[in-house]
Amino acid sequence: MSASFFSRSLPAYLVLALMLILSACATPRSSSGGGGGVSNSSYKIGKPYKIKGRWYHPAEDPSYNKVGIAS
Repeated sequence: MSASFFSRSLPAYLVLALMLILSACATPRSSSGGGGGVSNSSYKIGKPYKIKGRWYHPAEDPSYNKVGIAS
């Protein structure tokens, strides 16, 4: 392949690479499945879990509103 081929097709490769990068940053659409019996689709309660032999049961708390950065 000659250098002129790469110079002509370089913008097309850049556009393709940019599209792939931007599509990886897109937020997936949520399905309209059940949210664990909760009427608000943005509110979800996790399943009970066990740590070091102790069971934890997540509880519903509609007034809880904490936003932050995970570690």
